[in-house]
Amino acid sequence: GGYAVAMVAAAGLGGSAVYSEKKQHKPKTVLAWGGGLSGALGNGGTRNDPRPLAVSSLPPDVTIVSCGDAWSAASTASGHLYTWGKGQHGRLGHGDASDLTVPRRVTMMDGQRVLSLATGSCHGAAVVEGGEVMAWGRNWHGELGVGDTKAGASPVRMD
Repeated sequence: GGYAVAMVAAAGLGGSAVYSEKKQHKPKTVLAWGGGLSGALGNGGTRNDPRPLAVSSLPPDVTIVSCGDAWSAASTASGHLYTWGKGQHGRLGHGDASDLTVPRRVTMMDGQRVLSLATGSCHGAAVVEGGEVMAWGRNWHGELGVGDTKAGASPVRMD
């Protein structure tokens, strides 16, 4: 085909991929498909879709995508973190439990350049410049690595 896939991620009910067009050297685009529960596809709706569709509201410099349980995250070459989908347990990192049907930048991570990203079922973690780990979301069993089991709807530095 006419696309070069740079990365793919899958979990739960769906998947995402970062791709660029081979022939035209256009900016990278994130595609999402599968279960649309709580906005997990990032296309503004909540319907399932078996076809890969562009997540058009993301910037063109996405380098990493990761999928959790009905939510996704992406980071950009400039180090910004974006999340969307099911917000329960604070898994989106925006300080609340609201669902988002389109990606939103996690402004609480501004000033922290994201280098690596991972998503669990209901929590996420990112390695930031300097080698520190920031984590957020459900923490029932100590998933956030901060020495307690309090939920973290906002990113916190791992101990």
